Amino acid sequence: MKALKLVNLILAIIAMMLGFSHLFVSNVRILSVLFIPFLFIFFLAMGVEQVMAKQKKRGYLYIVAAIFFIFPVIKVLTAHI
Repeated sequence: MKALKLVNLILAIIAMMLGFSHLFVSNVRILSVLFIPFLFIFFLAMGVEQVMAKQKKRGYLYIVAAIFFIFPVIKVLTAHI
């Protein structure tokens, strides 16, 4: 459980760095392409942590949100095939 909290903290720090860099660096496509898959991983990790902490409703809400984030990722990946 502590390892999952540490992973979520690291992911939150990375998300803040990506967000700030997106504000200051204009017209960089790689940040936009990385942001949605990152949100999928972040929301999935948060959902698992919440379910393990016995907050099942909030955890399942995060997992459902993560599932919605995976659809644009699949669309981007299949567009290049």
